[in-house]
Amino acid sequence: MKDAMKKKSDTGAFQAPNVFFSLIVSAMVLLLSALPDARAIAPSNKFQVIRSALVVKGDFSAARNAAVAESLAAAVDTAVMALLPRDTLIKQFKTVSKAFSGKADQFIQEYKVLTESVVGSEYRVFIEAVVRTDKIQEHLFNAGIMEARQKLPKVLLLIAESPRSGSDPVFRPPDATNTLPPSTEAGIYEAMIEKGHSIIRPAIDAPQLLKTFPAIKTAFSDTDALELGKRLEAEVVVLGKSLVRPKSQIPSGSGSSPGDLSIRALKTDTGEEIAVVSQRFHIPDSDDDKAFADALFSAGRLGAADLSDRIAQKWSRKTEAIASISLQMRGTDRLENFVTFRRALVELPGVKNMRIEEIQTNEAKIRVDFQGPSSTLANTLARSVFEAFEVLILETAPDRILLALSHRKPDTDTAPAETQ
Repeated sequence: MKDAMKKKSDTGAFQAPNVFFSLIVSAMVLLLSALPDARAIAPSNKFQVIRSALVVKGDFSAARNAAVAESLAAAVDTAVMALLPRDTLIKQFKTVSKAFSGKADQFIQEYKVLTESVVGSEYRVFIEAVVRTDKIQEHLFNAGIMEARQKLPKVLLLIAESPRSGSDPVFRPPDATNTLPPSTEAGIYEAMIEKGHSIIRPAIDAPQLLKTFPAIKTAFSDTDALELGKRLEAEVVVLGKSLVRPKSQIPSGSGSSPGDLSIRALKTDTGEEIAVVSQRFHIPDSDDDKAFADALFSAGRLGAADLSDRIAQKWSRKTEAIASISLQMRGTDRLENFVTFRRALVELPGVKNMRIEEIQTNEAKIRVDFQGPSSTLANTLARSVFEAFEVLILETAPDRILLALSHRKPDTDTAPAETQ
């Protein structure tokens, strides 16, 4: 069977199964190589999945296609689960399922069948799929499942890379004029900017301060890097090395030479390593300077996309401060609705405490201790579904939310009787 990597457009249309988040065997792996045209490739992730389909009436081709479709849908499901918190998945499972059911082909960049076999009446395939996690994330935003793009930390970028001769890596200042060939540092910078980071490049942003550090011609030590990060008010320092082998060590006729990229992210305040990426890339075996520079750029871009995702996951786990928020409510004259709302409120993620401060004829005030900003609580309340009423958010402020409980059903007990 042909198992070469296939572009999505070459696979033909496939129908994704409607069962969402089915039990799968999957593993996220690092991108291990950089392609020469990787500038045109959007940030992505690889997933390995095993799925099967029944062979009906001896039609092995149809069973294979069905197993591949199941695998690709499972890869997309796994990517969605990696992006969304567990509580969000549980509370919005139906919405998420509807958003992605039958649409897996929109999020698969390419895939290859690693191996396949027939076991009894089942056709089993083991695939590796490149999933467009950036498109999945955008789809989640548009569907209202993700509230807003996460605020990412400010990053100081310090990258050392080997020259073409293959000697020890040196700190190469970035090109502020865009006249030099692209570099590993340029690829990392571009990818992290696209992800939403604010980047400090000291050779451009603080050249005078950089001169006070004696090691600027070689790789920075952690101590010097963290000190520079603190002085430039960066929240994270990204240190990297890009190594290439001297041509004398490459067998003739090999077609390409290997390179190695390692990137680490350190929290500036504590020095804690919060993310690390290592990958092998390949440089064309030619004297073309542009091909060499493009390979470095591509490696940096792909490695940084992975590193940025890891930083974001770690950063999102930081504990947010607990805020005291006043819920100023209208439409509380229906006691059953008010009671239902209060019971649901105390069960919401992030709600630590709740107390009633004031109750009037059709208004009430509730004080909520919430882990996070008021906007997050307001968005959660607006998406909450109740059978008898809906929650309308009228106004939000850092310390208060004005809302109304709007009853869905007519007042049958006060409606005029039908005349005979």
